Amino acid sequence: MYEPKESLRIIYEDTLDVILYCLDKKIKEVRLRLLMNDIFEYLETFEGFYYGISEEAYKLINNNVVSSDIVTLDHGVPLKVLIQELKSIKPKDREELLNFFKKHFFLCFITKDEDKKLNKYKLKQKMPIGWEGDGKNWKIRYESVGITLKVDPGYHFFRSSISQF
Repeated sequence: MYEPKESLRIIYEDTLDVILYCLDKKIKEVRLRLLMNDIFEYLETFEGFYYGISEEAYKLINNNVVSSDIVTLDHGVPLKVLIQELKSIKPKDREELLNFFKKHFFLCFITKDEDKKLNKYKLKQKMPIGWEGDGKNWKIRYESVGITLKVDPGYHFFRSSISQF
C-alpha cells in the first residue's frame, strides 16, 4: 500500500476536523458534501475502496465497450443519506468519523440505464426500506430495483486496478 506524504495526511486530518466542526455548528449540507468528497478521494487514493459491479456494466467492460456514456461509478450509499446519518450520530472524534467513512465507502459500476432506473424508483438519493445503515447491506438499493451485481460487493481495490476489467 502506498504511504501518503505527511502533508497529505495533515490535510486529511484537518478535513476530518472541519467535518466535525461543521456537524457541531450545523453548517449547510453543501459544505459537508464537498468535505466528504475530499475524504472519499483520500480513502480511494491511499486505502482503496470497496465496490460492486452490475452484470450489465460488467458485460460492457468485459467487451471493451467502456465509455462515460455507458458506465458510471455510483456511491453505494448516496451522499445525502450519509450526511443524514452523520448528523444523527454526531461523531465525537476523528477516529469515529473515519470509521464511519470507511464503513460506508462503497462504489458501484452501473450502466446509464441502471442509473435511470434508480432515479425512476426514487432511489438515486435515498436508501430503500430494509437498509440497516451498518455498512453491510448497501447493495439493497440496487437489488430493490432489479440491478444484479456481478462482482461480489466488498471486493477491495485501488483505482489503478480498474484496468483489469
